[in-house]
Amino acid sequence: PNKDRELLGQPTLSSEEFVKLVNEKRNQKLTLKPSLTKSSTLRGQNLLKDENTSYSMQNALSSANYSNIVLGEFISHGHFTAQELLENLLFNAGTSKQILNQDYSDLGISAVNKEVNGCPTQIIVGHLGGYLPASYDQSVIDSWRSLGDNLRSIIPSWEAAKDYESIDQTKLSMLLALLHTRLSLAEEIVQSMEKRAWLTPDQQARIKADQDSATRATQLTSELNQE
Repeated sequence: PNKDRELLGQPTLSSEEFVKLVNEKRNQKLTLKPSLTKSSTLRGQNLLKDENTSYSMQNALSSANYSNIVLGEFISHGHFTAQELLENLLFNAGTSKQILNQDYSDLGISAVNKEVNGCPTQIIVGHLGGYLPASYDQSVIDSWRSLGDNLRSIIPSWEAAKDYESIDQTKLSMLLALLHTRLSLAEEIVQSMEKRAWLTPDQQARIKADQDSATRATQLTSELNQE
């Protein structure tokens, strides 16, 4: 307790030393990221205020403007040197597997001090991040490619109908706009999937909206064919 009080406000953990020691155990090296250092600090500060805080890791990552595909967090209570912390983490099967996980490439770690109920308290928070390419079933990619091929084959005939006075040009313009929008989406999704890129929220929203576009295009096609 006396030692803890002496150390209050004086973190003994060196993040640079910690990442150096961890990397000696790993094949893919971790890199210290300032944004993750910020997020781990924010998370630690909120945990010291209230261990049941609703301020989650994701809240902290968002506040620090960090995003990635694979994310992780480890927490330790007490004062540790880098070597002591690593030994502690490696001793536990769960945290050992976590910090040695080759999917991670980024690290941020913070030691936060505060006097809680009259007692000097330190919490250490580590945040990990990494990227994994997306994986898509070939049948899904083929279905989007097929959609694109189909749209490319039918658009020219509808484009030619712009010269037909008997065709409702307002409906035709609406149909062509829908077909071109769907074609653009299909080409974009195929490209993203072939690159094994993760679909963005915007792409996911447009895929969802495409169902309505397909229904409306079918309806317009039917109406125009009856003219």
